Amino acid sequence: WVPYAQLGWLKEAVIAAEDSQFTSHKGLNLEGINEALRKSQLDSFSSGGSSITQQLAKNIFLNNQKTFERKILELIYTISLEKHFSKEGILTFYLNAIEFGPKIYGLKQASSHYFLKSPQNLTIREAAFLAAILPNPLDGYKNAQQNYVPKYKIDLIIQNIFNGKNISRAQMSIANSEQLRLLIPRR
Repeated sequence: WVPYAQLGWLKEAVIAAEDSQFTSHKGLNLEGINEALRKSQLDSFSSGGSSITQQLAKNIFLNNQKTFERKILELIYTISLEKHFSKEGILTFYLNAIEFGPKIYGLKQASSHYFLKSPQNLTIREAAFLAAILPNPLDGYKNAQQNYVPKYKIDLIIQNIFNGKNISRAQMSIANSEQLRLLIPRR
C-alpha cells in the first residue's frame, strides 16, 4: 500500500489523463456520462465517461457488464464513496488497486515492474506513461513489450498537467525531452 503522500507524480498524471475535474466534482463526470450516453444505444452503455470514483466503484463492487442496472449501481456506489471518503482517500485507493498490466496491480507493483522505482521516484514522463496505459493496461503492456510507447498520449497528459498548473514550463520541457527507459521484457 502506498499512502497519498508517496504517490508522486502519478496523482497529477492520472487526474490529467482520466478525470481532469476529479478534485471539483462530486464523483460523477456529467460531461463524460452525457458523451457516453450519446454514443450508446438505449439498452447498452459504451465505455468511457466514468470519473475516477466511478471507476473505483466499478472495480471494487461490480463487474464490467455494460447494462443499465450495473450503471445505476455504479452511480449509487460512487455517491457513497464520495460521501464517506476524501478525494485523497479515493485517489489513493484507486491507484493502489487498479491494473497496470497482466497481473500488475497497484502503482507500487507497476512502478517497480516498468521502471524498478518506487512511485514517489517516478519522473513526470514515467508517471504519464503509466497513466497513458490505464484505459487498456493489457494492450499497453503488450505494446510496451513491442517497443511501442504512446508518445502522443504521454505528451498530451504532460500538457494537461501543465495546463492544470501542476508543473512549470521548465518541468514540462524536461518531461517532454526525457527518454523513457522501460524495464520490461521485449518481444
